[in-house]
Amino acid sequence: MNETAYQGQYGQTPEDALRQARAELEERDEQLGILHAVMQTVSSSFDLPTMFNNASQAASHIFRGASIFVGLINAAETEISIFSNFSAKTDDPEIAGMRFPLTHGSQLGDMLFRKQIPVMIPDAETDPIFAHLWPLVRQYAPKTLLLIPLVHHNVLGIFGIYTIQMRRNFTLNEVILGTTIAGQIGGAIYHVRLFENERKQRQRAETLQEISIILNSSLNQDIVLRKILEQVRRVLPYDAAGIFLRDGDDLVLSFGMRVNPVFFGKRIALRSPSYEAQVFTSRQPVMLTDAAQDPRWNVWEYPPIVRGWIAAPMFVGDHGIGVLTVDSYTPSAYQQDDARILQVVANHAATAIHNAQLYQQLAHEKQFFETLMINSPVATILVDAEMRVMSWNPSAERLFGYLAAETIGNNLDALIAWQSGYDEAAAYSKQIGQGQIVRAATQ
Repeated sequence: MNETAYQGQYGQTPEDALRQARAELEERDEQLGILHAVMQTVSSSFDLPTMFNNASQAASHIFRGASIFVGLINAAETEISIFSNFSAKTDDPEIAGMRFPLTHGSQLGDMLFRKQIPVMIPDAETDPIFAHLWPLVRQYAPKTLLLIPLVHHNVLGIFGIYTIQMRRNFTLNEVILGTTIAGQIGGAIYHVRLFENERKQRQRAETLQEISIILNSSLNQDIVLRKILEQVRRVLPYDAAGIFLRDGDDLVLSFGMRVNPVFFGKRIALRSPSYEAQVFTSRQPVMLTDAAQDPRWNVWEYPPIVRGWIAAPMFVGDHGIGVLTVDSYTPSAYQQDDARILQVVANHAATAIHNAQLYQQLAHEKQFFETLMINSPVATILVDAEMRVMSWNPSAERLFGYLAAETIGNNLDALIAWQSGYDEAAAYSKQIGQGQIVRAATQ
């Protein structure tokens, strides 16, 4: 076939066809190089902002004249937050930090989050699929958008390409390239979050172990209560927190951080329908995403300020100690995993409070016994297993003639028995050491 026949059949000369093939090959090589750079960027960093910025900047070389953004979906799947963007022009509006609501029931939400397919919007100002976001369109003036879901097991966010003040037709090849980049970013986000979650779990486990040691380092109940809420903050941020201790058939707010002091001593009946009572009686934690919107929530002050809320029961075996609560003034601040963490802390807290209560009870009993010993008209002597004197009351001082300071640590029989009666006294001491009660009259 001669050159004229070739041009007639294909519309171009062999030289033109060769130049076009070379240009396409060079463009393809450039695109592959950019894809490789994006892949290296997203796989070599565990810092999401750096990764997003570098990936967006690299991708901008493919989508010339367009701006790039990465948006992440929140935990409740109610909105997208623009995490980073790379603008084609320095005077383009900055959209990083912008949030827009998700509409899962809309056509746009259905395509992005259920079907998980790219969506191209040729004219954002007039396309009805974008109607619920027209206020943002008027503010930021995007014209053409290509939105691609970031998918790894589920939708993590959106990879977006858009133009300002000009319309652009994205080619099929650009959509394919954008989908490839979005897949790499989605996989990187998943693995960064997985790594961060494992790191956080290890850190929490170490912190919880430290907390158990710290909480059991004191037997003073007031100190223990304060330490509990100080340690909770290490694993669970809060705006306020409280400790309700059981008192008979009630729970009593006994200690709190950032709690209005007028509420200290407030009682909640265990038979009441309150969440605190439910947590105690069911022995199961409760987490509320927005307490202010819950009809069962017992509002203590107006306007209601508590939004996120978790409560965990504190038990030692079957012995109920009370309830540990944390408050957030932000809705959806806590997740179910946070409730599990608070329950672990509550278990340690219950043991620490129980030990402090036992110590306090023993201290009171010891004080009562010592008072009884001092004021008893009967000579009363306390000895250890070796019959060494531990306590010698005033009546014993008057009866035997020894001051208490002279007797402590000495053998009782050697103190009060004459030499001729020592064997008899030693025999009584042996019986007492074996747990027997001795009644005898002697001199």
